[in-house]
Amino acid sequence: MKVLVFDLKGKFAHFRVFYANANALSYYFPPPTALTGTIASILGYERDSYYDILSPDRIRLAIRCLTPLRKRMLVVNYIMTKREKKDGKSRLKMDFRSYPTRIEIVMPKEDEFITYRIFFHAKDENLQERLKNLLSMKHSHYSIYLGLSEFLGWTEYVGEYEAKEAETKEVSTVIPYKYFDSLELSETDEIYWEKMPYAFEREGHFRKIKEVREYLFINGKRNFNFKEHIKALKVGNDFIIWL
Repeated sequence: MKVLVFDLKGKFAHFRVFYANANALSYYFPPPTALTGTIASILGYERDSYYDILSPDRIRLAIRCLTPLRKRMLVVNYIMTKREKKDGKSRLKMDFRSYPTRIEIVMPKEDEFITYRIFFHAKDENLQERLKNLLSMKHSHYSIYLGLSEFLGWTEYVGEYEAKEAETKEVSTVIPYKYFDSLELSETDEIYWEKMPYAFEREGHFRKIKEVREYLFINGKRNFNFKEHIKALKVGNDFIIWL
């Protein structure tokens, strides 16, 4: 199995928690749906058109954060807009009254930029080769952003590696919650539990969450340590587990 590895970078990020209502809370790292959307943007697929092409049974993803992160709550003023028809023409009407909204921003704690390392494998070899070529040329069909269009990002190609099955006590990527009881925990570990959308599906002209999964994220330049050896994949110098 060949695995593409690339870095997703940016200054700020906001990946909205799907179950939060009053405030726009954020995950520390992009959910699988956001990662799939980023890959779709690079490949040139339009919004909501790629759910079958890049479905979880056709691609695999893993993610590691290379920078310690922090969050900060800010208040943003939004302007309400709506379209109205006048004289047979559609026009954009703007309400310039401010609508303050609290929004949680993810930012690097020490480094200048946030860096997420992405591991990608597709069953379709042609699709993987096309993505590899675009990444190596630093080309994306649509703009890349970290959750919000205001938070522009970019990719840096790392390489393509042959993944090997291995047993290890250390894993560097985000892991499914089911591994929690197997972890060797330390007082200095900063571990977060995240419940996030795993896949979308089309329902008429709308999209809806198809599946939700739970993950564990360790903040800082640390690996997950396990009590016993577990099965994982070795990709380059990293031991990874698929999302």
